[in-house]
Amino acid sequence: MTDGMMTLHEDAASGGGHPPRPERTSDVLKRLIRDWPGERISLHDLTTVMGDRAFAALILLFALPNCLPLGIPGLSAVLGAPIVPFAIGLMLGQRSPWLPAFLARRSFRKTDFMMVFNKALPWLEKVERLLKPRCAWVIEGKAERLLGVIMVILSIVLVLPIPFGNNPPAIAISVIALGLIERDGLTVLIGYVLGLLSCALAAAVVVALFKALVYALVHFLT
Repeated sequence: MTDGMMTLHEDAASGGGHPPRPERTSDVLKRLIRDWPGERISLHDLTTVMGDRAFAALILLFALPNCLPLGIPGLSAVLGAPIVPFAIGLMLGQRSPWLPAFLARRSFRKTDFMMVFNKALPWLEKVERLLKPRCAWVIEGKAERLLGVIMVILSIVLVLPIPFGNNPPAIAISVIALGLIERDGLTVLIGYVLGLLSCALAAAVVVALFKALVYALVHFLT
């Protein structure tokens, strides 16, 4: 791990009373893309590099590519699946991220990784400028466990092969993760609303597909 990788939340400076602002996630991602030596990056590699940061940073890392209409087949399954165990860990109050072996071995080309995050980073940098610590009650104590529960639900919706149903939950997850990283409870609340809307959209699509299937079967059998 490079010396530049900093923990998401450092100890308060002596006498200052408040911890310094955490390093921007966008800066960590840019450095990762620039300095990674291999041609392929596995999910285990990413969790190792980002392992000293909070669960939210890793969740954001895997959710961001799914926010973009890239049209890459299977992207939501490959990058969305790791969010599930991360979210479960957050829900259970774990401090260290963990991936099952079959997910940890999954890898993708560094060039593809660069393409995705070169598109996502400008958006991420703009959003980061708007965030600031506020509404701490939303992200402290038991409320942080609730964040994990909501992340689990949204990550499952993200992974499911629902037409037009992958981008909305990814956006909601990213907003919640950014709010948690920057200790911005208001942003987390916005993410909650977006998550509710994305689940409603996914449910509507599933119901519509089910009705269409039933309609087709009825007409086929009659």
